[in-house]
Amino acid sequence: MLKTRPFTPVILAAFVSITIFPAVASASPWQPVLVNTPNSTALVVQDTYMTSGEQASYLVAQTGSNSYTTLNQTACTGDSSSGPCNFDAPGVTVIGTIELPVCTSALQSNCVAGLSIGTSADGLAPATFVQMTAGPILPPDSARGLPDGSTVGLWTSSVPNEAGTNTYATVVSMTVTYSGGHYRFDNFVANVLPYAMTSGVFQTPTINQNATASGTRVGIQGATPNCAWTGPNECAQIQDFIPGTVASLSIRVTNEIGGWFVGRLQDPSLSVAPFDSSSNLITVSGSTVEAPQLAVTIPDSNPVLDTIFPNIASYWSDANNYRELMLPAQGALAAVDALRTFANNTASGQISEWTFESFNATGDTCMTDTSHVLGLVTTNAMTYSDSAPTFANGQLTYQVAGMHYLPDGSLALGTYDMVMADSVARCLYHFSTAPISGSVSVTESNGTENVATTSVTDRGGWLHLAAYSFTFSNPVISMKLTQAVAKKSTKKITISCVRGKLVKRVSGTKPVCPTGYKKR
Repeated sequence: MLKTRPFTPVILAAFVSITIFPAVASASPWQPVLVNTPNSTALVVQDTYMTSGEQASYLVAQTGSNSYTTLNQTACTGDSSSGPCNFDAPGVTVIGTIELPVCTSALQSNCVAGLSIGTSADGLAPATFVQMTAGPILPPDSARGLPDGSTVGLWTSSVPNEAGTNTYATVVSMTVTYSGGHYRFDNFVANVLPYAMTSGVFQTPTINQNATASGTRVGIQGATPNCAWTGPNECAQIQDFIPGTVASLSIRVTNEIGGWFVGRLQDPSLSVAPFDSSSNLITVSGSTVEAPQLAVTIPDSNPVLDTIFPNIASYWSDANNYRELMLPAQGALAAVDALRTFANNTASGQISEWTFESFNATGDTCMTDTSHVLGLVTTNAMTYSDSAPTFANGQLTYQVAGMHYLPDGSLALGTYDMVMADSVARCLYHFSTAPISGSVSVTESNGTENVATTSVTDRGGWLHLAAYSFTFSNPVISMKLTQAVAKKSTKKITISCVRGKLVKRVSGTKPVCPTGYKKR
């Protein structure tokens, strides 16, 4: 039986996680199968959507700090303006999630505009929208800029998944906050999930508000790990894609969502166009990837446990020794590296994915502008840097990490793609509007060259830099962009120079009249 989380306050999940929890049963696709060993800790590296899901829209007003001893939370709707849900009252903060519905009109924004699936980029065909799932929703508040908050979109396609079904879910969300009388949005996440129905003890998700000795808590009950969505006695169990599946997702979303995205895709393409005065139409296409996963058991006495967790930006723990470390996060690359010897440098499994989400950037202002969409970074690596590529000394660099071998003993071969707006390159390098070229190299952290297939293309206002078939453990991808300098003209021209009635003709690349003569 799948392990569900204990009731907790609403928290916002990241894209990838390292989790520590008791053993769960095997299922399709890969799930960790761990033996409970006394005085040991089981560590699992796998992507967040496989271990948690909200599948609902909600708003929570809270007072006090995030400490359990002082925090009070209240479930609210978008038009709340009094009592605990008076968002403009002093000391009140607002958190929440908007799950985007599928668009039902040509003018609707903040919605999923379309999904296409195929077996090649040239063979994409529109999927058929079926319905939105049941669950908590939020009414819009147009006066303060809150769109419809919905649930999970269900689709069918002519392309089957690994389970042999043709059913897919779109789970597209963004985080909601509130300030200055207006809702604000960030932390955008988009998933396409293949699924197959299974029965069991499941329920439609609900928002619960519980009183505790230290205050009130709000949480989601019923959202189940490894289920794209749940209903009464049914779970849409997440499945693998058939290898080589290609998907394209179009989303109309507020133009507050900008900057960088990170994803689990290969050979992606990205397009951004204004939809209306406050939103963009963003389309992302690409092939699914097989991402290696990890499950290991470590004696509690081993000091590696003390070295991993203090250096991770955030992790969660409960009394049952269940912990979760959110990735990408500072320290995650080192944490995976620390587990290498315990795993015999071998991944425990793989899952196929198609997903992307908004991503932080640091450093140069050319890379940190969130008023426009700047680019997309994708990889199949077990883990990766916690921000967009960094720029220094004329180079863009990015680091990934993983085990050297796959479960069958074959080499784990990495993929890396970066799609970046030409405007970012011109800003970084002070380029002109002429075409841009460049190079990509892959080295291990010790400087050893890592042989890879690389490519750089510049098309339609977007640079695409790629590196494929490199090996792990801790490769660094370096990218340097160049632009050909315009050649100086060598064409000779002739001018006429006059002095009184005298005329002289002078030829050259930059002809000048002799002293006493004037150009005619």
